[in-house]
Amino acid sequence: MKTARLRTPNIAQAWVRWDLDWDPRPGRYGLLARASDDRGRSQPDRIPLNAEGYSHSTVVSHPIRGR
Repeated sequence: MKTARLRTPNIAQAWVRWDLDWDPRPGRYGLLARASDDRGRSQPDRIPLNAEGYSHSTVVSHPIRGR
């Protein structure tokens, strides 16, 4: 696990762009980015399924291919 560098502007309760230095080897990866708030609360790995589909705030894997 690595900590990313946050870019400015960093506005309360808004999305923040970030950077992470990483030199992957060839292959397929799943990047997981977990947000944390100013109180240190982080997104959960999983939440119970709800029929309405609301409150989807879990960490989602983003596919990446190393070259």
